[in-house]
Amino acid sequence: MDIGLVPCAAGNTSLSEWRVGSALYNRMIARAKAARAQHPANKIAGLVWHQGESDALKVESAMMYSQQFVDMVAHVR
Repeated sequence: MDIGLVPCAAGNTSLSEWRVGSALYNRMIARAKAARAQHPANKIAGLVWHQGESDALKVESAMMYSQQFVDMVAHVR
């Protein structure tokens, strides 16, 4: 089985900068769609997410992170 990665990294960003409709979110979706178009027989089976350090700097951001992440993943699906 072949596995492809579609990098969309943007360092020093908060989850709110990846909200639906934002430039980062739109770029991520566009890259995933482009990868899918190049290999239509394959499917996107997962998402690797490593982010959140900047959201831990403020208690308010940290407390909202879990629900915001769940919401974003629901939109990506």
